Amino acid sequence: MNQTIGALRVLCSLCWALFVWAIAAEMDFLPALGDDFIWRWQFALFGGIVCWVTAERLADLRCRCCGAAPVLLRGLLTASHELLCHRCLKWNPAPERSLSPET
Repeated sequence: MNQTIGALRVLCSLCWALFVWAIAAEMDFLPALGDDFIWRWQFALFGGIVCWVTAERLADLRCRCCGAAPVLLRGLLTASHELLCHRCLKWNPAPERSLSPET
C-alpha cells in the first residue's frame, strides 16, 4: 500500500511539473512540448489533483477488522472482499485443538 501511495505522489509531482512547464510555455519562457491538445495545462493540473486526492484517500484506509493503518489491497481479492491488515488476513477463526486430554 505504501508503494502505491508513494507512486501516486510521484505521479502527482510529475503532473504538477508538467503543469508549470505548460504555463511557462504559454508565457514564452520555455519551449512548448508540442501543439497537441493533450499537453494543455488544464489536463496536467487535473491529473495532479486526481493523483493527490487518490493517494490521500488510500492513506486514510484502515483495516475493517481491527482498525490498523497498514492495509493490504490484496485483501480485496480474498473471499470476504474486505480491506484487511496482514494480521487479520492470516487469522484463522477455527479453535485450536488442545493437546491435553479433556476430563
